[in-house]
Amino acid sequence: MNFFIPLPEIFSKDFIKVVASKKNIDGIWYYFGCLLKIPRGSGKEKQVSDFVKKFAQGHSLPLKVDNAGNILVVRPSSKGCESYKPILLQAHLDMSCEKEESISFDFSKQEITLASSDEIIKAKGTTLGADNGIGVALMLTLLGDSSLRIGKVGCLFTVEEEVGLVGVKKMDRSLLTGFEALINLDSQEFGTIFTGCAGSIGTNADFIYQKTKVPENYVFKEIFVDGLLGGHSGSDIHLKRANAILILNRLLWLFQKKIDFCLCSFNGGTLRNAIPRFAKAVVAFDKKYEESFDKIFKFYCVDVKDRYALTDKDLKISCKETSKVTFAVDSLSRRNLICTLRGLPNGVIQWSSILRDVVETSTTVCVVKFLQNSKIQVVTTQRSLSELEKNMIAEKVENIFTMGQAQVVHNNYYPG
Repeated sequence: MNFFIPLPEIFSKDFIKVVASKKNIDGIWYYFGCLLKIPRGSGKEKQVSDFVKKFAQGHSLPLKVDNAGNILVVRPSSKGCESYKPILLQAHLDMSCEKEESISFDFSKQEITLASSDEIIKAKGTTLGADNGIGVALMLTLLGDSSLRIGKVGCLFTVEEEVGLVGVKKMDRSLLTGFEALINLDSQEFGTIFTGCAGSIGTNADFIYQKTKVPENYVFKEIFVDGLLGGHSGSDIHLKRANAILILNRLLWLFQKKIDFCLCSFNGGTLRNAIPRFAKAVVAFDKKYEESFDKIFKFYCVDVKDRYALTDKDLKISCKETSKVTFAVDSLSRRNLICTLRGLPNGVIQWSSILRDVVETSTTVCVVKFLQNSKIQVVTTQRSLSELEKNMIAEKVENIFTMGQAQVVHNNYYPG
């Protein structure tokens, strides 16, 4: 889920006046490089917040911090520019923390490592954090260049954006006073100004199951789906990329039609705003079903790889024998979970009738995880430019969950 930045484009186009010089372009990459070294997952922004505060103090710039942890740094007008309209810029400090399943990485401690590339900057096996690290780097560059002749500029650094705009919702509104306009620096298209965006709501479901003992003579298999591109559940939803959870679940659904098996675990995805790139499950069944299992698995692998050959060419589905597990999900709860996931909508629901080639409404199955206390949680996110359509798709998802005997809650609401 990297935010790709075409380097030739940045160096060849007029960015904005404050970064037109090579000096300031170098400054942007310097500060972005600093951010790569600072852990800043949502809700864990203390280190990056301290970095911004120290920066402001080092440049003798006025600083305000509200109770939510949002930071306002103000650069006063340059001499002779007092009549310019004061502008407020905004970017968020936190980043989405997602990694490839095959690598070991601790976002709370480790620095982001860059992958080698001649054309784009991307991270090695993890999210890059350019969302919204580039916005933060732009603001720090502007604040730190005393040679610029500009009017009053405020830079607002908000927190916990990636988990539902938490910092903005709890923000002290007095931070906004004294400015004529606010420009948000969190977008994905170079040289484009956005005048609106979709609102969102999360619809989560808990499936409560009973533990059943797995027979001693059963065969245990661990199934992996990985190698997918994933992406942002909003800005990348129109690209029709594969969803690892749904790919794995359909395989389980096919098994369920032919084989009496136990579901020992099912986990996939990591974030509520990301298209899941990996999923894995452990199943167990009588050895007499092994031939049927292998036949279904092999046929499905070919079918799925053909389907996503253009969007997810590195998609991998693998299966291996694994160690025995004592308990599994009861058969009714297993069927409820698998059939519910099979019935959930995912992807673009409706295109805008007003704006050409713009998605109006979408929904994504983002996370499935086995929790303690015999609970399986499914996390979904609905987005829409229309409040009515957003609520309607959330209600549809809720009803499907309810029919599957799950407990449903809506959260992380914000308007378009």
